[in-house]
Parts: sequence; structure tokens; C-alpha cells
Amino acid sequence: MNFLLDKEHQAIFEKAKAYSLECLAPVALELESNPELLKAKMKEMAEHGFYGLGIPKEMGGKGYNYLQMSLVYEGLAHGSGIMSFLLQLQNNINMEIATFYEGIDEEILKVVPDLANGNKTTAFALTESASGCDPSATEAYAELDGDVYRIQGTKDWITNAKDADYFNVMVKDGKDSKNMIMLFVPADTKGLRYLENRERMIGNGMFVGGLEFDNCVVPKANLLSADGFKEA
Repeated sequence: MNFLLDKEHQAIFEKAKAYSLECLAPVALELESNPELLKAKMKEMAEHGFYGLGIPKEMGGKGYNYLQMSLVYEGLAHGSGIMSFLLQLQNNINMEIATFYEGIDEEILKVVPDLANGNKTTAFALTESASGCDPSATEAYAELDGDVYRIQGTKDWITNAKDADYFNVMVKDGKDSKNMIMLFVPADTKGLRYLENRERMIGNGMFVGGLEFDNCVVPKANLLSADGFKEA
């Protein structure tokens, strides 16, 4: 069995590596602490076609498989591990919205092309101060009220929290429920606000902080998954 990469896969890796060494490596140290430079480089990566990797071509993405995506991230990591990580995070969340959730509302799917080309960004909101990333200990919850969900609670240590346009939010399905659900929440939703940025040993160029949901209302149609444990 031949485990060597074919020409197509090798080209994917070499393109990402060449870009990373030329455009990311020279500023790798500054990317650790400069948010504006980091955002500019994320936009630049979108312009070079590194966004939307796992999104189907018919939805505006590249239609890459997992091996192809991994080669991109490996290539980018030659110049900056932080940028490779952030791109992987974006692509994974965007791919989930586009392909993983059955019966997703058509209004949500309309944002996928903007996610595929990097015009809009996302974040995954699971972690909480008291429970960490253990979904079974989540305290934030959403109550179904007619045709809307009302979200209450806080999240913490959320990567890209300040800059995201949309959030995939993990909450309990009711205050006293043990079931978890995932909701799609636009960043401009009333009742959602950002909390403080968390200082870290590395990667302070990216905003990692908290979110507060105070009677934050989203349509019932924004339910991405009724089985939050599976998604977490």
C-alpha cells in the first residue's frame, strides 16, 4: 500500500506551507499579542482561499475531505500554530452548520456562503466558569416560549467571542433539564453581551472571553441540534 501523498494532496500542503512561511512566519511573534494584525491575517487567509474548506462546493466552499483539510492546517502551522488553530476552529464550526445538522432552518443556511468566504465568522460557546467544558455540568439554559427560545446564563473562555458574527451555543433544554441543545445565536441579538477578555500564557492576539445571555431571545427555528451531548 502506498502511503505517500499524490500530486493533488502534495500541492494542497505546499500551497499552505508556502503562504505560511512567507506571510505568517515573519510576524508570528507579533500575532501572539496584536489583535488587529491577527484579524488582518485571518482576512488575508480568506482571500487566499483557506476558508470554507469542508463546506460543499454547491454552498460556496471547497468541498475538501478531512485529509485535505488536515494538510492545509499542517502547512499553515509551519509559520504560525495560532493561525492554523484559529482557521481550523472556524472551518470546523462552519462545516458543522453547513453539513451536519439535518433539517436546519433555511434562514440559517443563507449565511453559509459568507462563512465560506470569510466575510462572517463564528464561535462555539460551550465552556463555563464553574463547569469548564463538561457539557453535563452546564448551567446556562434556554426555555421554549411559544415560537422562541429565551436563553439565560453565562459562558467563559470562548475563543473569538468578541469578533464572531454568530455563535453555536450549548445550553440546557430548560432550567431543570438534563438534556442539552445547541442554538444558533447572532452576535447582535438583544440580551447578549461580551464579558472580559482572559489573559493567557500564549495567544493573546485572539479574544478569549465570556458571554452573558440575559433573556436573550432567538427563534425556535434556530435550534441546530436537540442532542447537545452528541455535538459537544
